[in-house]
Amino acid sequence: MITRMRLVTGLLLVLCAMPALAQEPGTFEAGAFGRYTHFDSKLNFDNRLGVGALLGVFFVRNLAFEADVTYTRTKSQGGAELRQTPIHARLVYNVPVNDRGTFLIGAGYVRNLFRASYRETESGIGGLVGGRYGFGNRFAVRVDIAGDYIPNAESRFVPPQLPGIEYKKSNFHLGIEAGVSILVGRKAG
Repeated sequence: MITRMRLVTGLLLVLCAMPALAQEPGTFEAGAFGRYTHFDSKLNFDNRLGVGALLGVFFVRNLAFEADVTYTRTKSQGGAELRQTPIHARLVYNVPVNDRGTFLIGAGYVRNLFRASYRETESGIGGLVGGRYGFGNRFAVRVDIAGDYIPNAESRFVPPQLPGIEYKKSNFHLGIEAGVSILVGRKAG
């Protein structure tokens, strides 16, 4: 895990050392990404790779409202099939570093849905740090680290129904996301 974190940190530093993409009000960002999710250890779910999509709109220079959704299939320690779908709505501030590189920092709301063998709905807060590297005015590669804190998990099961899960009041899930984006609308720059 430490090696992965060093790799992601190094990639973010490289992205931020490159030129930045400045976004104007009225610019939209649409993207697709892969997400590796590290679930709260008390849930005893396999950490897995999923896929997601995002849509953002810049309503003032460098500040965007973003919404994203991810889909991940995983298993519990006891072998039960699970589907996790986190839905995020957040504000993301884009700090231009140069002509193409942008540092991202954001926070907002998360609605976390677990379905299949384990059924739970969680609401909480999520944070994000990341970087975007632009190719021209429209296309970009983006890498983010997102954390979701759920202060009151709303479990629908008691422990004997899904072995291996340690129930507690709060959860924290960590995601590493990498993908591509396209910026449309007003010209960036």
